[in-house]
Amino acid sequence: MGFEEIPSVRSTLRMVEDIEKNYWHRADEDQKAELKATKAELEKLIKNAQLYNDLFAAKGWVVYDSLDPTHQAQAVAAYDRDGMEEAERVILSYYSPDKVRGHRPFLRRSNAGRRRMELLDLAYDDYDESRYHAVILNLVTLIDGIVNDTVGRGFHSETADLDCWGSITNVDGALEQVRDIYCRARNKTRTEPIDMPYRHGILHGRDLGYANSTVAAKCWCFLFVVSDWAANKETENTRKAKREPESVAEVVAQNEDIRAKHYPSISASLSFKDSHAEKAYIDSINEDPSTVAIHSPEERLLEFLEYWKEGNYGRMSPYFCKSVSKAPGTVRQEFGNRRLSSYRIVEVHNRAAAVANVGVELVYESEAKEYKTFIFWYEDEGGQSTPRNLPAPNCEWRILDIQEDLWIDGQPASVAKAKRKRYL
Repeated sequence: MGFEEIPSVRSTLRMVEDIEKNYWHRADEDQKAELKATKAELEKLIKNAQLYNDLFAAKGWVVYDSLDPTHQAQAVAAYDRDGMEEAERVILSYYSPDKVRGHRPFLRRSNAGRRRMELLDLAYDDYDESRYHAVILNLVTLIDGIVNDTVGRGFHSETADLDCWGSITNVDGALEQVRDIYCRARNKTRTEPIDMPYRHGILHGRDLGYANSTVAAKCWCFLFVVSDWAANKETENTRKAKREPESVAEVVAQNEDIRAKHYPSISASLSFKDSHAEKAYIDSINEDPSTVAIHSPEERLLEFLEYWKEGNYGRMSPYFCKSVSKAPGTVRQEFGNRRLSSYRIVEVHNRAAAVANVGVELVYESEAKEYKTFIFWYEDEGGQSTPRNLPAPNCEWRILDIQEDLWIDGQPASVAKAKRKRYL
């Protein structure tokens, strides 16, 4: 199965082609240009994903659902320009501790992943401190456990049913290639460094040179692969029953307005650009909260923090995503041990059409200070993500994760690095 055969991708391509065929004569020049650009972007995304697997799967790097398409394009371009060594440098940078830290919320998508977040957080701490001997052992056991919880067999088992309808991880046997590397027989003791996470050699003490950054990065890659696969496996039957329509005729049967339901969503997601809020805007909302942009993630955070100050845990509960929903009692347990005195928004990073990070300095009644990053997800009532730049009813920004941050030169690390990047 190629990427163009994934049901969601196939239906999207057919949708664009059907619009092009049946509605082209109604479109003005701007709409035609937009449709052409959308189609070209989709085709480029598919091509880059296919090349990524073709070039790098044998090295232990494969495409999965939450892998950033921009990264895929950068790695392929680096290979074309400078060869495999440079491409792997680009890939390894994607799995640096800073980057992995931002990717961790995706591990909550599956029930099996959510059960293991405490251990995953410990694994991240070890990774951040370069304790590769510890993080690798931890991740190898977590990979096995996630697969076992999902299909009743460990990842190393030849009888584990890894097939999953509509999952990117199964394209061209990518998941099986990962398993083949992971489960490769290691029948003698080796002291030289390895560059692959060989499960048997590591867990059974035969590969003694496993503790290095490359093996650790590939363990994170394998973990994200099986995590995305597990999330898709858990929803496989539901997704099959609610498969995307594949032709205009089907769409019309379900919804009379094809453009209102499908094409705008495609275009909105592809056209959104990563951005950071200007300092003047952040200063303004800190001085006068009424100046905050309506229906924005920062507005939702201000509401959430005010409820926290009041100790109103029941009102805080609905602010969390459906996938990480928290009952009022759970919110009280997590937030009630410290009374919030004041707060200050520090950073607003609009990462994607449905994702935003809002950094905030929190001051407690004890006068202790913390900096946290709230990761917001724009979703509908059913928990389905929706592009923010597409008008849609009953959608809200909700909290997907809350992360702590370090400080560099007297300011949060994420802000310091963003500023450095902006001015380099």
